[in-house]
Amino acid sequence: ARVRIVSWNLWLIPFGGPWCLGRVQAIERCLCRHVGSMLADPGVEDCLVIAALQEAWAWRAGPLYPLVWLEAALQKRLLSSLFRGDREPLALRAIFALSRVVQLAGALVTSVCAPPLLRAVLWSPKPVLAASLRRAGLP
Repeated sequence: ARVRIVSWNLWLIPFGGPWCLGRVQAIERCLCRHVGSMLADPGVEDCLVIAALQEAWAWRAGPLYPLVWLEAALQKRLLSSLFRGDREPLALRAIFALSRVVQLAGALVTSVCAPPLLRAVLWSPKPVLAASLRRAGLP
């Protein structure tokens, strides 16, 4: 049996990837399109298809989930209207970095002190990306 591999480093790292919260939907669309076209190729039905996605980070958001969601919505909006590319403007990068410091502190406190119900509240791009792969035709 033949094997086809899709491997992407998504750079959704909270302290290293630009627009790490706002790029999830753009990555999802691109991933779905790429995998869908690969699966449409003749002869792929007898292949094992492997999709490897790296750097799709998740973290405990706990009570700060609304802050993470708001930052993600803002980044998504800015990317769809004003900015393009792989770099955040310096002022926005500073604001987002400060927000992530607050989120990190919240994640640490949530991990140590919060009741189990709050510890279970995660920010994660993984369900969105998995749904995209299913829509593209992967099981």
